[in-house]
Amino acid sequence: MRQLKIDGETRGCRALYVCVKVFVLVCLTACVYLAAHLGVATAQVTAPPDPASQATAAFVELDTHFRRAYDDAVEHHRETVVFDAPVILQDLLNMTLIRQNGARHRFEMDRSTYFLMARASHPVIGVISIISMMEDDRLSPDQLTRLAEYERSIQSALEYVEHLPVDSQAQARIGTILSSSADYIEEMIASGVATEEGFKEYFEPIRPLIAENLRVGALEQLNQFGAQMERWQSEYPDEDWDDLRVVILGMHQPRDLYSLTQFFQWLLSLEETKPRIVYAEYQHSFFGDDLAIAQDLAIELITKVDLDRMVSDAVFDDETYLESDVMGRATRRIMATWSESDFEVN
Repeated sequence: MRQLKIDGETRGCRALYVCVKVFVLVCLTACVYLAAHLGVATAQVTAPPDPASQATAAFVELDTHFRRAYDDAVEHHRETVVFDAPVILQDLLNMTLIRQNGARHRFEMDRSTYFLMARASHPVIGVISIISMMEDDRLSPDQLTRLAEYERSIQSALEYVEHLPVDSQAQARIGTILSSSADYIEEMIASGVATEEGFKEYFEPIRPLIAENLRVGALEQLNQFGAQMERWQSEYPDEDWDDLRVVILGMHQPRDLYSLTQFFQWLLSLEETKPRIVYAEYQHSFFGDDLAIAQDLAIELITKVDLDRMVSDAVFDDETYLESDVMGRATRRIMATWSESDFEVN
């Protein structure tokens, strides 16, 4: 190796080397500064991804392809299967028929008798609602005020009973329910207390009257929906009525024995209803401007239920399998091996 022989020259070279080194470092620092402030791309040194992260990413990508395939299948199933027969979207006291050609026909029942029967039966629940807020044995000033307001409303309604568009028997039932409720409220206001015995004494005589009101309301609903279904079937005989699908749009707490669910179960025959009747539960309004959105969601729901039954039958040999949590059966078997819970709720 060639050596520098002169000390002065050696020191000079070393000094030059140091200066060059410093100059290079200053330049690099300046470049980093400019890159940060001017947006100039700089190469980053990164560690290679670990296998576990790569595996997770691969399965996320796999799930993305699954969801895309399923969504496409739902779209195809709706157009080629669900809408290959008429569909009924039933929303409380109304229903919409969607024919196979896409035409929509709306039915809204005459609500007058139905609502009268319901509203005339509500005072009992209204009274219970107010007195249920008692914190001790006596009614609070606020409760007494509310009861007095409720009684005035009942007395006002009583003045118009004979003008209601129902028969004389219904008028008599409604009059008795309202007058008994007003009398009971007056007794509570006078005594300042509400007792279980007092409520039973008030309610027992009018219980059968309320039951009859509810029967009349239910019959009115069933008769009107039945007549309309016969009318549509007669007007559009070429529709595939044997494969009719129904979505019941309802609110949270759908209540077992929902009247229109029972009606369509009867209409389509009990043995064949489950694949063709779906209850769509909503926790928001599906009236007015919200109806179109709710109906689209209802159609999506019945399509997915129908498709899932086909998939479930092919994969699990049980078309009802996907109607429950896909891991639910395994959970049930696991928990069957557990001892009794010692978790206490006070």
